[in-house]
Amino acid sequence: MCEVAAHVFADADEEYASIGAVKRRLEEWKARYGELFEYGMSAAADGGGAMSDDDPDSELVPQLVRKLVLPLALHWIERCWDARSVPQTRAVAALAAELLVYVPAEEARMVELLGGLRGALEAAAAAAALPAWPPAVLAASPTAARVAFHRFRSALRLLHCVTAFEGLLARGLLVGLALGRLVAGSMMPYLRGAAAGAGLGGGEGMGFAVSTAEAVAAALHPDWFAGGAAPAEAAVFVEHVASLARGLEQQARQPDAGGARAGLARRLAAVLARLGDGERGARLAAAYGIRGQ
Repeated sequence: MCEVAAHVFADADEEYASIGAVKRRLEEWKARYGELFEYGMSAAADGGGAMSDDDPDSELVPQLVRKLVLPLALHWIERCWDARSVPQTRAVAALAAELLVYVPAEEARMVELLGGLRGALEAAAAAAALPAWPPAVLAASPTAARVAFHRFRSALRLLHCVTAFEGLLARGLLVGLALGRLVAGSMMPYLRGAAAGAGLGGGEGMGFAVSTAEAVAAALHPDWFAGGAAPAEAAVFVEHVASLARGLEQQARQPDAGGARAGLARRLAAVLARLGDGERGARLAAAYGIRGQ
């Protein structure tokens, strides 16, 4: 090992020809990195306040972002971003939020970027239609059932993608895409089919109906339902969840082997609370003797 170690630095330049030399150089780089990382903040840290507006370096980072980062972001969003991919979309949303720290939203290139985001989401939502097959078709054809479920999952992922831009794009646009075009316009036939398949029992059929409603509610941004006021576009979906709740309430006095229906009631009550209808959720929970919901 000693012989090998003796030859490690044999062909290295003199300033890197020993462990000590390499260590010194790394420490120098570390110090420089620290200076760059804290650039523009040293005055504030020393009690001297932030960098003044007339300091020529105050626009250094914003200009670098405008000239280097923003063009790359525009290219990547236009050419590479799949608006149906949740990981990609969350990365794009985070990137857009960072860009807005340095570049005002009204600047032409940022207007272009935000417009590109909006256009991509609108195009993806327009292409997310689910086949409106009745429950009888899905029950008779396993292939049709698999196709419909796959399309539902795709629409659900897109729903998560749309809500990722809350606070970046206009809420009215996002609510319209998510609740108007995707949920009410594309997903409701599938959700209603799941409810129809639930029948009167509290078993697998009702469990699937609750799970689909639960998944949609989880994809919606909670701020849209803050204060108990649901957007008008949510009315169809909220009524769908309420109809499931009424069905479970009507069965509350029937035998519930293993507490299956009570478990569904607890989950559905949580969905109602998330959608701003806590009163109905509490009533459903009370019907099954559920406390602390």
